[in-house]
Amino acid sequence: MRRLTAVAVLLVACGILPVHAQAISLAFKQGEQFKYALHFTGTFSAHIGAVLQDVKIDAKARETVATTAVESDGTADMTLTLSDLTITTTGKAADGSTTTSTTTQTNAIPPQQLKVAPDGRILSINGQNISSESPFGVLTGSYLVYAVLPDSAVKPGDKWSKSYDQAQPGGS
Repeated sequence: MRRLTAVAVLLVACGILPVHAQAISLAFKQGEQFKYALHFTGTFSAHIGAVLQDVKIDAKARETVATTAVESDGTADMTLTLSDLTITTTGKAADGSTTTSTTTQTNAIPPQQLKVAPDGRILSINGQNISSESPFGVLTGSYLVYAVLPDSAVKPGDKWSKSYDQAQPGGS
């Protein structure tokens, strides 16, 4: 009975103690490979001369990310490949007319070489820009492979925001 009481007291005490904040980061390992189903949607307005055109984008692809090297600070070199790409764009012109176009590419887009920080930020993109293969450059900003993590320690339930500048590959 004493042993059961001691265990019960220990469990209650551990449940009452505050949770300490922890710094979190991504832990890449050389040789890791992950496959994802990518789906994103977006809307934007394009000024074409004096005409404003609203555009909606729906893109789907298979994504493979392979970690090729990891530096001592945790920064990883990665290869990103997209295949089975389908992009549907719907444009609505100022006169109210709507046009929908679907582009499908089953062959893999040339692999992209990424350098990713332990907090998830993309530090560099080497090789060909994926935007050169993509209608409207819609995949230009889709290189965010991981969530961008906070600079400071957090505990369960915390929320954070992080501001940083990142160049837009393929243009501004």
